[in-house]
Amino acid sequence: MSEMERMVDERTAELKEMNEEMEAFTYSVSHDLRAPLRSMQGFSKALLEDHADVLDEVGIDYALRIRTAAERMDMLILDLLSYSRLSRAELEPEVVDLDEVIDEGLMQQQELF
Repeated sequence: MSEMERMVDERTAELKEMNEEMEAFTYSVSHDLRAPLRSMQGFSKALLEDHADVLDEVGIDYALRIRTAAERMDMLILDLLSYSRLSRAELEPEVVDLDEVIDEGLMQQQELF
């Protein structure tokens, strides 16, 4: 085996190990982050179901915003997990409607404020 082949084999092994570590880290982080989100979703739901009658309009709006933000964060975490798996998947290019992407981003920004 030539020196160049040996170096390529070593580098390939290092990259494989790094990818496995990244996947384990991503799984661990996503699991750890999703637990508090589930609590936020559950408590905001309970707040709205059990105490909506004593909350004013602003309080209800805040609880709904908490729930919506937690749901968005949960989706981001799931997307992060999907992204971490991309290194093992065959990518298939597709056409994306950038107007829809921009509209969705603008809508999300408006929901925050």
